[in-house]
Amino acid sequence: FVLGRWHRGKVIDADVISYYSYLPAVVVHGDITMNYAPGNDFFADKVWGVTWKEGFGPVQKYTMGLSWLYAPFFLAGHGTALLFGFEADGYSAPYTFWLQLSAIFYLVLGIVWLRKVLRTYFSDGITALTLLALAFGTNLYYYSHGQAAMPHVYLFALISGLLWFTIQFYANPSWRNVLILGLIASLITLVRPNHILMWAIPMGFGLTTVATLRERLLFWKRHFPKLLLFPLVQAIILTPQILYWNLMTDHWIYYSYGDESFFWTDPQVLKVWFSYRNGWLVYTPLMALGVAGLLLLRKFARDFSIVVPF
Repeated sequence: FVLGRWHRGKVIDADVISYYSYLPAVVVHGDITMNYAPGNDFFADKVWGVTWKEGFGPVQKYTMGLSWLYAPFFLAGHGTALLFGFEADGYSAPYTFWLQLSAIFYLVLGIVWLRKVLRTYFSDGITALTLLALAFGTNLYYYSHGQAAMPHVYLFALISGLLWFTIQFYANPSWRNVLILGLIASLITLVRPNHILMWAIPMGFGLTTVATLRERLLFWKRHFPKLLLFPLVQAIILTPQILYWNLMTDHWIYYSYGDESFFWTDPQVLKVWFSYRNGWLVYTPLMALGVAGLLLLRKFARDFSIVVPF
């Protein structure tokens, strides 16, 4: 079942169709508007959109962050297709093989980074048990194989990296560390724009008392030019998306989800956690230990005790 989508040729399927479509558009067709797709039966299940602009193709619902993460593997697939005589159309077997492999790469990268984070605060034994539980006791395993190209594993890697390089930056506030931290946080935003909230982690790391807040203000006063690098990196990473939105919709910022939105006056927290319809703790009961563990952060990982529960 886990590899069923691979055997059925469903690696580029569902939401992945939109996340991925930027790459064939730019590399294979040289047309970010995807105007080649309408009326072509080959692209009927390969290029989707939420709105249309006259003279252009479909506007993609999802942002291009995952395409940036797929890109090295897409190029490997493109090279493989050209070298071995497959259709170099962005959708033949070499592309799906390398795309599937990309999820394994980001899974391993996320585990490596998360291990470094855990070893900062916990023993080897606790770290190993935690990583095994996450890898095989949650849906992380499924999303690294069954629906490999969905954003879950990629965000796992990026957020693990965000935690690790936050620790690294405050231990050694070098230009290298601030650049990596800003790049990772910006990619998280581009993969899922509502995850811009993750910027709270490096900003709030270690702020546990009023005294630490004063120390942080002095820290940023000493390293003010590095603080400016964060919004600069964010702007550079987001610029291609903003230009795409403007080209396709005549708006610099475009909400592509249509009528989908949060119901701020009607929260469904209990259903999110306990509903039989994909309730988080119903289908991943192991994470109840993770939720309970938030109460112990102040004792065992004090630096994250304010920002991680947020």
